[in-house]
Amino acid sequence: MIKLPHTMKNYQILIAQRVFDEDLKNVSDFISTIHTKETARIYVKRILEEIKTLSYLADFIPVSSYLNLLKLHPQAKRIVTKNGKWTIVFYTEDEYVKVIKIAPSKMIKE
Repeated sequence: MIKLPHTMKNYQILIAQRVFDEDLKNVSDFISTIHTKETARIYVKRILEEIKTLSYLADFIPVSSYLNLLKLHPQAKRIVTKNGKWTIVFYTEDEYVKVIKIAPSKMIKE
């Protein structure tokens, strides 16, 4: 048997209102310019599904070393969506994963 480095904790997900009002809207608007509105809706739904995985994966993701993410929060972590186009920025606090930004991956620089 292999022992995992620490016990798996389940977090509740909190998404900042700004992420809904601005970031996900920008993702949807961008996808709508090259695909249908239905495709944009599905795309946003998939991003939200990826965010849900943070409820059990957050502890296994290290704090970012990227300065522009650490400006958002000193314990900022990140995951990149499966297609690599978007970065989801979050941190953990108590029993919560708090999602604070979704940005194009090309905009995230060290």
